[in-house]
Amino acid sequence: YGQDIPGGVIIRHNHIRNAYKGLTSAHDIIYKLKPEPSCQLNLTMHPYTNANIEVYDNLFENIEDIVIKLGYDTYAWNWFIHHNQIYNAHFAVAFQMISGGGNYVFCNRVWNGGPKVCGDAKKAPLFLKTTYQDDADQCTPHGPILPVEDNYVFHNSMLVDRSLGGEYSSNLIHLNNAYYFTSSDGLMNANFRVNDTDKFNYDVSNVDWSSQIVKANQEQHGTVGDAGFVDAPQGDFSLLENSSAIDAGKVLNYNGWTQTFSGSAPDVGAYEGDELIDGPPFRLLQVDYTEAPRIVQVVHLDNKVRVFFSVPVNVDEKTS
Repeated sequence: YGQDIPGGVIIRHNHIRNAYKGLTSAHDIIYKLKPEPSCQLNLTMHPYTNANIEVYDNLFENIEDIVIKLGYDTYAWNWFIHHNQIYNAHFAVAFQMISGGGNYVFCNRVWNGGPKVCGDAKKAPLFLKTTYQDDADQCTPHGPILPVEDNYVFHNSMLVDRSLGGEYSSNLIHLNNAYYFTSSDGLMNANFRVNDTDKFNYDVSNVDWSSQIVKANQEQHGTVGDAGFVDAPQGDFSLLENSSAIDAGKVLNYNGWTQTFSGSAPDVGAYEGDELIDGPPFRLLQVDYTEAPRIVQVVHLDNKVRVFFSVPVNVDEKTS
């Protein structure tokens, strides 16, 4: 869909099945905007495009390639990808040759089953694909395609066949995710390179951490053990009583959202106890697009109701 979109796009409550791709934005080629040879991305030359996208509460199944692709050789700003169910797909989410940042991927459930959608049995599914151009000899004509702000991947639950795709990540904050691998691949393959700007921690995996993770001092508080999903092959990622993911997470605070939990710490994965986590509310990135305040999240807690809006709301104290 679209090109050079500053917002706002909401894709929700859909069932997409038996397709080659799920959702992808049109290319906004950075090197067409910035032809001079350079290895430094000059953001002053580029508008905030491909921004303010919400993709949530969708069911994707039998997708042969990428389910949600933030773009390729483009910017991606302030995407909220959450509470989706992704069944039997090649790649669930792809950060592939994008700059920008401030994108959130959380509380998605990804699992495999049924007939393979690709010829290679180990291609379905894969949760996250990260590929960035970082080699010096590739700087001409458009420089390295790297995020300039952090991207956040947290509280997702997955039954997957293999490790993260791609070979390189940058500015990736990867916390409180629960993996069960049906192969011995583990979180990263042998070619994957961890960047100093990455943070992998407080995740749960049934396969030992790879040498790349250990050498980079990642997953210092991660857990190797069975996440104990109730029935992941059928899409039930709530946790058994003996799950290694219970109370194994880190308290998160994003976009004005402070995580609530029971026990000594948050559970890892998409669930806290028997309930899906809410996650942070969407907040509009103020660029070339403006909108009136709209309700993006309602939370009931301790006999109180908290209402979150997409943009700040000024309320007269006399009428509040």
